[in-house]
Amino acid sequence: MTEMTQRRLLQIVPVADDLLAMSPDELAWALLEDMQARSTDPIAGIANREHLAASLHPFGLQPNPQQHDVINRLNRAGRNAFALLERWELIEPADDMNGRNGYVVLTPKGRGTTERTDFERVRVRGLLKAEMLHPLLRGKPYEDFTADHLDAAVLEAFKTVEIEVRAAAQRPDSEHGKDLIFRAFAVNGPLSKLGETKPQCEALAGLFAGALARFRNPGAHTRRTFADVLEAMEEMMVASRLLRIVDERRPPR
Repeated sequence: MTEMTQRRLLQIVPVADDLLAMSPDELAWALLEDMQARSTDPIAGIANREHLAASLHPFGLQPNPQQHDVINRLNRAGRNAFALLERWELIEPADDMNGRNGYVVLTPKGRGTTERTDFERVRVRGLLKAEMLHPLLRGKPYEDFTADHLDAAVLEAFKTVEIEVRAAAQRPDSEHGKDLIFRAFAVNGPLSKLGETKPQCEALAGLFAGALARFRNPGAHTRRTFADVLEAMEEMMVASRLLRIVDERRPPR
């Protein structure tokens, strides 16, 4: 976004009703764009997460002072939008007393997220919470995902699946891929359940082997690119479900 295209908030939403009609995501983008436009000003370059309505008054947005409901709704909408920006690491509390009084500034990530497509990637990555994943994916795989290293996140997630299958089935380190999976889930194998038929075992083995071949192996030999963050998120969820299946079938120690 060039200096010429940077817009203040009131150029984006000139009336209170329009601002209140925005979703939290839309308002978050408008606030980010506004903060970027004002970032070179040492005073106007900070924003207050608690008092959006008051901060807009000097610039022309004038809800009737008697309309306390409008002011309260504006402030509530601002708090929700600023909370998203902070969760996505685009803003952070200002230094010292300013921060304690609710003022926020752009982070380096926030200064660099100048295009809507970049913002959308940040927003969508924020949809995946660590608690939605198997505990083994909440470390490096999740950290890679939130940092937009999507190829590394997916590769690490499916490497974890293979490692856990091997450990649960007590197979040697030399076994991997399809051979490992079909031995682990074979009829009467270490990860099969009593009474499961051969087709049932083969179906489950095929699920694991197919997922590893489709989602892990390409990443093991080349760097994958994800134009759509949701694609990587879905693959992370597949790995998470497979790990839970392994946990359900892990032999007691």
